[in-house]
Amino acid sequence: ILFHLLWLLLLSLYLLLDKEIIIVIKEDGTIYCNNFIEGLDKIKEHVLQFPKDTPIHINSDKNVKFDIFVSLLDMLKGNDYSNISIVTKKWKDISALFS
Repeated sequence: ILFHLLWLLLLSLYLLLDKEIIIVIKEDGTIYCNNFIEGLDKIKEHVLQFPKDTPIHINSDKNVKFDIFVSLLDMLKGNDYSNISIVTKKWKDISALFS
């Protein structure tokens, strides 16, 4: 558990320094932003604080309902964010942090 907490702290510091946004969608449809913000409305509020060219990386479980993913993309595109990437490599270890 200590390792996971340290990893989260380091990741948070990295995100603050690099001004990137990482969004994770778990299999159950729960959406997290930068490891601590949960829910589409709160994520929107957080994302709107960043410039429109901020890199946004989306990690989604392969079993997530497509409409959840589309809702997230609609929110980002509707607010003029276009620097969006979908992370395709396996990230099983990251999702374990939210179990």
